[in-house]
Amino acid sequence: MTIFDKYFTFWDSALLDESAFNELMDLFADDVVVKAPQGEVKGKDKLGFGIKETLKNYFSMKHVWKEKNTDYGLKATWAVVHELKNGEMHAAVGVDIIQLNESGKIKHLEIRPEQNITKKIQ
Repeated sequence: MTIFDKYFTFWDSALLDESAFNELMDLFADDVVVKAPQGEVKGKDKLGFGIKETLKNYFSMKHVWKEKNTDYGLKATWAVVHELKNGEMHAAVGVDIIQLNESGKIKHLEIRPEQNITKKIQ
């Protein structure tokens, strides 16, 4: 499994499985930096707290992705569908860029959503 295979698979499973959340967090370096439209997070502990808070909003989720190596890191183009606990369905597409440290842990993650759609489930 590639780092993106693990990252997206554990994200989807972490919603219902604490061990998958732990596996997800194990992918990150202690000093990880994550850049997303909502802001920047520094450090594995803060990231873990943010992920747990995010997961509280969802009933289910599923990612699909394609990845490739680039000059500036590993890049995945992805799509995700979430069913939110508030009764909405959310879909998004975007790109993630990962840089690894010498130990193979994620030291930098940039999340670039390109399109988001939210629809109330009838």
